[in-house]
Amino acid sequence: MKPLFVLWTLCLSVFFAPACDRAVEVHRLNNRETSVSFTADRDFLWLPVEDGAPNAILSFSIGDRTIRNIRVALARERADYTVPFDLRPYRDREIVCRVSDCPYDAVCWELLCLRDQVPEPAEDPYRPLFHHAPSYGWMNDPNGMVYENGTYHLFYQYNPYGNRWENMSWGHAVSRDLVNWEECGVVLEPDSLGAVFSGCCVLDPDNTAGFGKDAMIAIYTAAGARQTQCLAYSVDGGKTFSRYAGNPVLTSERADFRDPKVFYHDRTGRWVMILAAGQALDIYSSPDLRTWHFESRFGEAYGAHDGVWECPDLFPLGVMGEPGHSRWVILCSLGVEDGSRVQYFVGDFDGKTFTPEQAPSTVNWMDFGRDHYATVSWNGLPEGRRIALGWMNNWKYANEVPSVAYRGCNTLPRDLALKRTDDGLVLVAAPARELEEAFVTTSVLPELSVAAEQNITPELTAGTGRIEMELDGDGAEVFGFKLFNCRGEYVDVCINRVEGMMYVDRSHAGRSDFSPYFATTRPVPLSRSEVHSFSLWLDRASLEIFVDGGEATVTNLIYPTEPYDRMNFYAKGGLMYVRNLKTSVLKTGNNDDEKYE
Repeated sequence: MKPLFVLWTLCLSVFFAPACDRAVEVHRLNNRETSVSFTADRDFLWLPVEDGAPNAILSFSIGDRTIRNIRVALARERADYTVPFDLRPYRDREIVCRVSDCPYDAVCWELLCLRDQVPEPAEDPYRPLFHHAPSYGWMNDPNGMVYENGTYHLFYQYNPYGNRWENMSWGHAVSRDLVNWEECGVVLEPDSLGAVFSGCCVLDPDNTAGFGKDAMIAIYTAAGARQTQCLAYSVDGGKTFSRYAGNPVLTSERADFRDPKVFYHDRTGRWVMILAAGQALDIYSSPDLRTWHFESRFGEAYGAHDGVWECPDLFPLGVMGEPGHSRWVILCSLGVEDGSRVQYFVGDFDGKTFTPEQAPSTVNWMDFGRDHYATVSWNGLPEGRRIALGWMNNWKYANEVPSVAYRGCNTLPRDLALKRTDDGLVLVAAPARELEEAFVTTSVLPELSVAAEQNITPELTAGTGRIEMELDGDGAEVFGFKLFNCRGEYVDVCINRVEGMMYVDRSHAGRSDFSPYFATTRPVPLSRSEVHSFSLWLDRASLEIFVDGGEATVTNLIYPTEPYDRMNFYAKGGLMYVRNLKTSVLKTGNNDDEKYE
């Protein structure tokens, strides 16, 4: 009997893949393991992936040192797309990759190759044109959002090796206008302390942490045997990060202890951290980002407690129409019965303790759609602005949505403010003003009266665009509109003035067979006013609705099999007037695909 490691040998060092610049050697070791060896004389190893295939475990090593372990759904019967493994840190070194749990007759062995560029993004009819989404791979929570010298930095939870949650790392993208994003690759990957979960970035102009003046410092959760808080720092504008040798800087016995958000509190002259700890939030302070002192705990008796709290944020926010008047706001994400939501609290903060204005039983939802989660804001914005960004997905079906080469995108960036109403201070979210510059008006309809129903054809482009209008129910008990296509697929936005509610029904919007949770609807409380303003942002597979200047927002994914290109207006129990209907589309040149560098 020969040793197992020589039972099968597949020497595929010939140039079996004509498209490849260099080939690799593949040796079958035993029933479960295969060895792949090559010289890293190209920038990337291309890994063919089959959507839905079981994960294989890939362990890369140089000599006797393991450099990286990842899990990838290597192609068994077909290759749906290709992802790159970055070899640039190991240039010209001999690398061996041991692959477990991938059969010897899988097609991936014939497709592995070395290239000097990343694969072009696979065609996808649902890829957004004016929302941030990765070129390939899985994305969830936005992380580390910081503004620096005219550049918006966006880091995000990222699996660069597949379209499901796995291999949690930080991806990085930058923008100067919040519309066009340049992908900058992976900046933090798992290490001995665990996967890289959510966190934040700050700039340190006074060198309080000792990493250099104006260093960009990431504070993140390392998720290994337990969840701990760690530091990494960049002195090249976020292009590369070095981990702090003293990690972790904060630990706890709590099982759920994650997602730190840090900012500098001017009045106390200290850094403040708020992070999720079970179903509440812990607040710490520090003089140097490395040593942390517990200050207070908030939330055990307040708000919704359907699930573990995540991704908190804490910031001051001005009150509309009241110059010089501001309050502090906490954002907090959590899982509920039908998926994922973000709640908020308004109150005061003295550098140590947050004191809410609301009653303990009050629950304030930031968005009433099904796909708005993990929303946090940019640090370091000028003019006192507060711009927030959320993950546009829902944990009930995020791993199953019908995209292939990538899964996950972000909401529109939103300007936040507080507005005083009869019910107290309300958080208002409107599309960031930078977005206005990216669109051009294509049509204006001054007024349309609707007795029962009427169709129009707005001038959209391939299922994308913005529609602004004012609806006057004029005594109608029920009124609203539908976006629809030639296949009869539609989204129905219905206002019931008797109930004081709006409903956004996507049960007939297109594909929904991937999850029983997708088609359900959440009611949206509205005033019983006859008149409401609407701003609709349609981007292929998403619809974001801002009502009455952002007093209510509704964020939903949609998957029509053909683009929506028509609208149906309807009214019951009275006339409805549609006023000042304006359609805008993305300017040419604003949606060019960015290249990975």
